[in-house]
Amino acid sequence: TLVTGPTSQQSGADGEESDAQRAGRYGHTLCTWRRRDAGGASAVSLVLYGGVDARGAFLAGAHQYSVADQCWTELSSAESCASAHPRHAGGVNNAAAAAAPVPSGRHFHTASVWQDGMYVFGGKSNGYLNDLWRLDLFTGRWQQLHAGGSRPSKRWGHV
Repeated sequence: TLVTGPTSQQSGADGEESDAQRAGRYGHTLCTWRRRDAGGASAVSLVLYGGVDARGAFLAGAHQYSVADQCWTELSSAESCASAHPRHAGGVNNAAAAAAPVPSGRHFHTASVWQDGMYVFGGKSNGYLNDLWRLDLFTGRWQQLHAGGSRPSKRWGHV
């Protein structure tokens, strides 16, 4: 399925995404994140990551959708829903996240949210991947994880 609309963007060579590439995406993941806002109330967000756009470019951007505020936020930018929706509390508002290392754009990877992190494994970019990354959903910072033991083989399209 090719998802179209203002949430779909393409990564450029420098990791930036442009409005000109908002034609849609496929092979992405969308995870549910239940978090506590500043007041202790439970809030639900959706986290969108990766995919390929209609022109075949691999996408590396992560976006958070606040269900309560009906607002999208790019996780690696200083933008947040707070300016448009004052009741939005929590989530990313950290320009420093844009300077942190990020995984390569990819599609047909797996992603899961556990506690306040989204974990991304494998997929396909300019080859098959078997790397493991964690995105801190509060700060927007990525961290590549290097676990001991035998790493699973490279794969894509797995569930």
